Amino acid sequence: MLIETPYKSGDIISLKVTSGEEVLAKLVEEKDDVIIISKPFALVPGQGGGLGMMPWVLSVNPDSKMSINKNTTMLIHKSDEGISKQYLEQTTGLTMITK
Repeated sequence: MLIETPYKSGDIISLKVTSGEEVLAKLVEEKDDVIIISKPFALVPGQGGGLGMMPWVLSVNPDSKMSINKNTTMLIHKSDEGISKQYLEQTTGLTMITK
């Protein structure tokens, strides 16, 4: 039986919201009715059939903390390691080297 570690503050998480968008963000805090995130990026179709990322909220400073109501969220999960690496490269401008 595989026991999965739940997500925690500081993790990169994936959110599937009721509008159908998939959002990657850094988890700041989880409360009873809201999830507080920073640097949210939406997954979008990329050139050549891959996936790309773009800021999810364009009119807000991406470093600010944002609250998402849990009742508009269908799924919350720690993001896959590969997509987390791409997210960190996108949000920090640093290239992650894997050994």
